[in-house]
Amino acid sequence: MANAIQQAVGQMASSLASAATNTAATATATTSTATKAGSANGGSGSNTDSASDALTRLADQIAAMRQEQRQKKIKVQDFQKTSHDLKVDNRMTARNVGVLRRDQSRLNVISALSKDDTADFFTFKMAKGAEAKFSLMTSDGKDEKSLRFQFLNKSNGAVIADSDPGSGKAKLAYDQFKQGKFKLEAGDYVLRITRQDDSKANLKNDYSYAVQLSSGLYRNDFDTIEQTVDPKQDPFGITMGGSVTTLTGSLGSAVSYIQSLPRIGTAATDKLNGLLLNSVF
Repeated sequence: MANAIQQAVGQMASSLASAATNTAATATATTSTATKAGSANGGSGSNTDSASDALTRLADQIAAMRQEQRQKKIKVQDFQKTSHDLKVDNRMTARNVGVLRRDQSRLNVISALSKDDTADFFTFKMAKGAEAKFSLMTSDGKDEKSLRFQFLNKSNGAVIADSDPGSGKAKLAYDQFKQGKFKLEAGDYVLRITRQDDSKANLKNDYSYAVQLSSGLYRNDFDTIEQTVDPKQDPFGITMGGSVTTLTGSLGSAVSYIQSLPRIGTAATDKLNGLLLNSVF
């Protein structure tokens, strides 16, 4: 019965995707004609533009549904490790969270900017150039508006993508990254997380977050759980020793917000929910 339902859903999604593609093509042609006519008459093609955008979003949603159905057929292996925040935190001391491979791996990080912590840095490798997606959840109820996410080239520090609205082309790249349409070339990258408001007063506020990097489907799921600075640890993270306390304090305030989030049925959202909650309890 379950197989029959799944097959029916797959067929429906395929039909809808085909219809959406054909309709989107028609809408694009209509938009082009309307734009030309609008230019000649001093008007605009805003209505047809809106229709085309809506159909594009629909096609994207259907594609995501079909990918989720394919993902459910894959047996996934889960791996988890801990990392440690550092007193000297920059792109050269960034914590390694793994290698992102198309249709092979997915990377998840759970951490927080606690009181007086100005920035977090994590590094990862893109094995081969491919479209990649960046997903996130925060605990302040304002999504990423309270935090700034930047992707840097590890070797030279060049900004590849930036969530800051005033970052121009880097913001466009970030938006594409969020949509899963950003082509990330092979190489080593650094994810830098800071407060959007970097005033001295805002340094007293805690912000918990979970981030996720994916590229297509995945067979291996890697979780990195960040821990607070260990006073016995080298500030550059060269030596390790002693026990550490997890970021339970700053994550505690996230519980009520995370529990109130609606379940939208995506594996990514469920995973990020689980990461945050498992770090608290």
